Amino acid sequence: NNAAMPPCLRLAAAFTVLLGHAEETTSDVDAPARGPETTSVVDAPARGSEAMWPSCQELDTEVEAANQAVFANLQAYGAVSGCFQYNCLRTDKLEASAIEVCAQLCLSLPKCKFWVWGKEDGVTKCWFRSGDAGRRVNASGCISASRSCAPSNSTPLVQGNPGCWMQDFDYNTCCHPNYGAGGNPNCWDDVWKYDLCCLPENDL
Repeated sequence: NNAAMPPCLRLAAAFTVLLGHAEETTSDVDAPARGPETTSVVDAPARGSEAMWPSCQELDTEVEAANQAVFANLQAYGAVSGCFQYNCLRTDKLEASAIEVCAQLCLSLPKCKFWVWGKEDGVTKCWFRSGDAGRRVNASGCISASRSCAPSNSTPLVQGNPGCWMQDFDYNTCCHPNYGAGGNPNCWDDVWKYDLCCLPENDL
């Protein structure tokens, strides 16, 4: 029921298109009409300028799913809840403890150009977008920003546990969803195991 949700997150209930693979991609929902492009951040530079964190954030602004929701395997980065249809292997959102998580994960996803921080059903989450055609102001409670808006010490996350990867072993070799729930059995022994390598415990 869209009316029961905060205005900035009615997009989440309306968006129902899933793509049939786990790799990062974008959705194919028609974009709604675009609203006026203003920002509610006090004394913030114009959008697209090289503002520093956190002044680069746009308060009360969202970027709707439209045709640009970035679906990706966020379980590979440590997502465990708040995912689209409870599937963190193919989702454009996740539960997050801090706004910095949105910025760091957007840096980690090649197709992510914008991120949104807000609440859905009382849970704080991040959403990831490939563009801002669905950008809407006066979206109370939401904060949006471009990919470049991140703390200066932010670096992209590695999929899985980076301590596991060496030589020809990496996330795709050992943990890709195509291998099933236990990953590639050729990767595991008494030391290296699926949960250790494929389900990282990042602080999201």
